[in-house]
Amino acid sequence: VREGHSESFLPLPVPASAAAAAAAAAAAAAPGTSSEPQQARVLGHCSLADVPVDKWLVRNPDAPGVEENESGLALSEVTEVEPQAPKPSSVLVMVQIDPNGAPGGPDQIRQQLMALAAALRAAAAAQGLPLTSLLVQYHSGVANAAPANAPLTPFPGEATEGADAKQVGSFSDVLCEIKFRVSPMAFFQVNAGATCLLYNAVGRMAGVNPNTLLLDVCCGTGTIGLTLAKQVAAVVGIDNVESAIADARVNAEINGITNTTFVCGAAEHVMESVLEEHAPKHSHLMAVVDPPRAGLHRNVLRALLACKELKRLVFVSCNPDSLVLNAGILCGRYLRDWPVGTRNERAGGRGGRNKPPPEQLPPMEPYNPFKPTQVLAFDLFPHTKHVEIVMLLERE
Repeated sequence: VREGHSESFLPLPVPASAAAAAAAAAAAAAPGTSSEPQQARVLGHCSLADVPVDKWLVRNPDAPGVEENESGLALSEVTEVEPQAPKPSSVLVMVQIDPNGAPGGPDQIRQQLMALAAALRAAAAAQGLPLTSLLVQYHSGVANAAPANAPLTPFPGEATEGADAKQVGSFSDVLCEIKFRVSPMAFFQVNAGATCLLYNAVGRMAGVNPNTLLLDVCCGTGTIGLTLAKQVAAVVGIDNVESAIADARVNAEINGITNTTFVCGAAEHVMESVLEEHAPKHSHLMAVVDPPRAGLHRNVLRALLACKELKRLVFVSCNPDSLVLNAGILCGRYLRDWPVGTRNERAGGRGGRNKPPPEQLPPMEPYNPFKPTQVLAFDLFPHTKHVEIVMLLERE
């Protein structure tokens, strides 16, 4: 289930003391009255760079070097109170089925999907939710995600808004005051409010200026590049999901952003040619990488290290393990060859640490390694153990 909204929502955190006071007031109040802590939409048409990030910082007064009067929320004031977000303006539901798993064959699948559609529409109507797309994806096998080429169609008898030969069931969302079209298979952060804070940190770490070429690696629907496009000379985004690149191009157009180029292809195959084509045209180059959980392919790491013009790199990661392994290569000393079977090579191969790389890298010219200079963690996934990490890497 994926939701889209017509406006940004960035609520202020509720301190534990305020939540306790509200609970006490609610207990003493007359039935039917509300004493919930007030939430504020603080983003409202302000630029991404003006978001008051300090209001969401969490500080631990017992940590070394932390002053009592520093900005942010004290660790003791952190609470699990959930802000009341506005209802979505569109809802997409995608069901994945095994086409070989129904004893009654296609007729049984069709009957069950039509019954499920009726139940979903009734449930959505009861909750006042605008169910705009019902999709079914056919996939046989065991995996945590179907491949990008798995067949995807509307439910039987369902018409899908905006559908064409290559675009089935997209929805719209607003992130950091920019409107995005998102395809069902395209990556898009689910916690919009926290993502705005994350992208603010990315922009501050990036140190961009009007002469900067911003390289957005694993760009998805173009979110990072488009939110920073007004601050730079040009943006070049790379992603291997065709529908996501189509979304990124549409998103640039509907937001009136004209200094972007989006390249469809696996980063490990197109990275060097993109750098060769675009880097010489600009006096300042910086890159943002936001890879999937497996991390960056070693060919991408090699291209980043070999590009002498690249002095600043912002690494966004949802997996601390692959981040550590990738950063170990980017910050490690120069090796002419990365020997087969080493931890470094396994970290840079396709599919993470458990799959061997398909071939050995050719020898590299000497390079200056990066150094980690800043790191922030964002609680994009409340009530889970997962965090999103932003790390700034720099070199001379």
